[in-house]
Amino acid sequence: MPAEARRVYDVRDVARSIVDGGRLLEISPRYARNIVCALGRLDGRAVGVIANQPQAVGIINRREIGAAENLAQASDELAAAYSETHLSPTAASADGYVDEVIAPSETRARVAAVLASLESAPRRRRQAGNLPL
Repeated sequence: MPAEARRVYDVRDVARSIVDGGRLLEISPRYARNIVCALGRLDGRAVGVIANQPQAVGIINRREIGAAENLAQASDELAAAYSETHLSPTAASADGYVDEVIAPSETRARVAAVLASLESAPRRRRQAGNLPL
């Protein structure tokens, strides 16, 4: 993740920084390019990755930018407002979208620990049955 909230990045690079050896097998990379679906390993465990590519402010606010006299200034102002409102961890936490905000440098260790804890969790088995006819 870039240090600056408005800086463009590829979510594939973020995923590669988390999985073992940076190896990621993307499934259907040419379909729905704004979504990344991939497989990888984390501490040897197979994991699935589903992530959104960051949306460009120019796409979201194209009408406002198109109507502005100074396109670059309008784009920068809208990007700053969008970043403060929607892209900050504080805003996401306050709105209840996330339970906890962790440092990017801690992501791999925290996700690996959670997956390890799930291995010892009791598994509920559902009894198979027939559809009511």
